[in-house]
Amino acid sequence: KAYHAGLKASERTLVQNEWMEEKVPVIVATISFGMGVDKANVRFVAHWNIAKSMAGYYQESGRAGRDGKPSWCRLYYSRNDRDQVSFLIRKEVAKLQEKRGNKASDKAAVLAFDALVTFCEELGCRHAAIAKYFGDALPACTKGCDHCRDPVALRKQLEALEHRSSWNKTCIGPSQGNGFDPELYEGGRRGYGGFSRYDEGSGGSGDEGRDEAHKREWSLFYQKQMSLRKGKDSKTEEFVPPDEDCPLKEASSRKIPRLTVKAREHCLGLLEEALSGNHQATGPTH
Repeated sequence: KAYHAGLKASERTLVQNEWMEEKVPVIVATISFGMGVDKANVRFVAHWNIAKSMAGYYQESGRAGRDGKPSWCRLYYSRNDRDQVSFLIRKEVAKLQEKRGNKASDKAAVLAFDALVTFCEELGCRHAAIAKYFGDALPACTKGCDHCRDPVALRKQLEALEHRSSWNKTCIGPSQGNGFDPELYEGGRRGYGGFSRYDEGSGGSGDEGRDEAHKREWSLFYQKQMSLRKGKDSKTEEFVPPDEDCPLKEASSRKIPRLTVKAREHCLGLLEEALSGNHQATGPTH
């Protein structure tokens, strides 16, 4: 079930209680959910986006397996998401610097995010990388992460990521779908929109103009999203009711403004596809 600010307080309480009592096996929420929630037998945490720091990721993934039994964490990562989060972090830092000047914490925020990017994009044991970042003793992973379980497969995935990124940097002509990359997450999040890659200081005679274009594109995207959140868009869309065989639960619900039945069905399809693909890719677990 979903847990978000669009629900009434009583509904959120009901969802949380049902989850705590094992009546609901999976809860979908923002990262703020789980803070202070005492549930030791969470078996997995799936991150749909990259966190803002290694510490944030560690804290969020650590909500699974508090009972000491084997648990899993999966992070869906793409460089489009990386660039978007990086852009927002740097924008937040710039605003703070305008108000009170530079502080060491500004650089720390950027470095903390860069550390998580390195964690995602480099070969090596995940548990060892986390332990090294926090200065802890290296644990015995014993094939407990994707690298130690199958380093060859991980290397191929990273090479594919690098290949796609190189293609994005060298292709001529407009990006597909107004800057959106349709081939994210090895198909797990196919169709999800994200702006094409932007690398600061990449150099080259033509890069400067492209960088400026990307910055303007990001700025327009950010402003549009903020205006939608603040309700500045005066356009109203007529609600299209669901079909009789619609697979959605509470398909006619209109609790979240501008969220159409079609969009929900599309997201459900993506989620089912991702879960099925990942289940087939990982094989049986013991």
